[in-house]
Amino acid sequence: MFKYAILWVMGASISLSWNKPPLAIKNKGFPGLTDTSVCDKVFDGKYIDSNHITCISLGGASPGEKIRIIIKGKDRDNFPSPPEKLYTGKTVCVKGPVEIQDNQPSIVVKDPGQIIVQQ
Repeated sequence: MFKYAILWVMGASISLSWNKPPLAIKNKGFPGLTDTSVCDKVFDGKYIDSNHITCISLGGASPGEKIRIIIKGKDRDNFPSPPEKLYTGKTVCVKGPVEIQDNQPSIVVKDPGQIIVQQ
């Protein structure tokens, strides 16, 4: 079972919630929608030293996560501690445009304010 809400209006804000990623995200992403909010549990994360990228798995363990949070090397310094450790095991809402990177729905995060830990 999955549920999600999508507003197909250019520049509109959308919120998503699911147990499986919607086909629309897997195949096309959401062109023109820049303010997406996705909430789910963080299962794991890793820092890839070779390309200075942090990948955080939201909604399932990697591989097989529902969506991936990506933090690029230069933006990693914006976080108070390593983001892959800071968020693992917590339920978060992440805001930003959904993109397809390496055939995986992803949200690129530049600022810790884009990730809100839920109580």
